[in-house]
Amino acid sequence: MKYKDITRGIRKIALRERNTSLEEAAARVQASLVDGTICPCCGQICKLYPRKLNSTMARGLIWMVREFERTGRWICVPEKAPRFVLKTKEYGTLAHWGLVEPRPNDDPSKKRSGYWRPTQKGIDFVYRRRMVPSHVFLYNNRVRKVSTTHIYIDEALASHFDYSELMRGEQ
Repeated sequence: MKYKDITRGIRKIALRERNTSLEEAAARVQASLVDGTICPCCGQICKLYPRKLNSTMARGLIWMVREFERTGRWICVPEKAPRFVLKTKEYGTLAHWGLVEPRPNDDPSKKRSGYWRPTQKGIDFVYRRRMVPSHVFLYNNRVRKVSTTHIYIDEALASHFDYSELMRGEQ
């Protein structure tokens, strides 16, 4: 079986001198994030990844806002969410836009509590009271940059979804 070379097209930065500092290596990596590079210190692929606010995320946010407005409580997503939300697990990605937030986790054996809620920004986005960037650009799962293009939820949902139908709870 052949494996795809995932480093093809990614510029490799060599530490030319043994006495290159960690700060210099980090600066070289940061300068190459858009195209991608391999860290000269650890060998990790370092790249700035664009994430588009897509229809699945928008639908999941609408569900979460409706559930939050119904209960007024943190939502245990693994237990309450419809299949389309659980299947893609995109709801956590909405936090990069500040549209949802996780409940702090008390259990050190778990990465997250599983409980989420929409932020006021997320609620306003669902009700078309605000626009958000169409894309965020992530490095190491942290937002490094946001798109200058802003969208309403309709644009995220795309044409094949009916916003009114979703808000009425029809699926």
